Amino acid sequence: MYSKAREIRERLGDEQDAADATFGLGQVHRLRNEYSEAQSMYNKAKEICERLGDEQGVAHAALGLGEVHRIWKEYSEAQAMYNKAKEIHERLGDECGVAHAAFGLGEVHLLRKEYSEAQVMYSKAKEIRERLADERGVAHAAFCLGEVHLLRMEYSEADEQDVADAAFGLGQVHRLRNEYSEAQTMYSKAKEIREHLGDEQGVADAAFGLAHVHRLRKEYSEAQAMYSKAKEIFEHLGDDHLVAHAALGLGEVHRLRNEYSGAQAMYGKAKEIYKRFGDLKRVGYATWGLGQLIQAEAT
Repeated sequence: MYSKAREIRERLGDEQDAADATFGLGQVHRLRNEYSEAQSMYNKAKEICERLGDEQGVAHAALGLGEVHRIWKEYSEAQAMYNKAKEIHERLGDECGVAHAAFGLGEVHLLRKEYSEAQVMYSKAKEIRERLADERGVAHAAFCLGEVHLLRMEYSEADEQDVADAAFGLGQVHRLRNEYSEAQTMYSKAKEIREHLGDEQGVADAAFGLAHVHRLRKEYSEAQAMYSKAKEIFEHLGDDHLVAHAALGLGEVHRLRNEYSGAQAMYGKAKEIYKRFGDLKRVGYATWGLGQLIQAEAT
């Protein structure tokens, strides 16, 4: 689609539209991990925009090139492109663009172990995202700032808790967006820090999140282990409602593994607790699961 548009627009001499279509192609190639093609398209778009005096277009293309160079571990080139994008966006008053470029610079500095510079850039990105009410952007920048603190060994227990909370929040966001690899990474980080802090509730919450991700990825052994861990901690803490959630998850895993006896026990436990709390919606989920078992055993 973008290729056809670019061809037509170039033929008609509409350079601005050709630049837009070329940049769009660069984005597509980058998202498909076709980085050589992305670089070529971004460079072409940047060249056209420079000729037209379209500063916004130059900044967007420079930002794309920064991403490609960062992924290729060409950090000097990435830094130059992010700086160019940031400078233009600042001049144009485009806060969202400044935040993108600042975050990219933070990533480059972090990868080069330039922790002071990384902290400055992540802080700038976070400050702008807060102003723009971009909760996901704020959470991402906050998590990266926590990482910087940890890597510099300049952290207190409060800092660790903040990092764990940010990681867990990002895990939730990634899971809801079906980005399971990223969710697993974030939940694992949160669980690791919370174990270090002795935060049982936090460990259980992260384990429960990991269990969901493993179940959705059909990694049933890992899902069972995490649901069991979460359930054990919730029981220890006396939180019956969360025990029921973990039992329901275990019921699902046992059913999917054709372990009908285990599934029946877990669905039954979840149903009994949900009834006690008057949680009729989840009573329905547990009842449905039990019904699926009866149907499977009858066939």
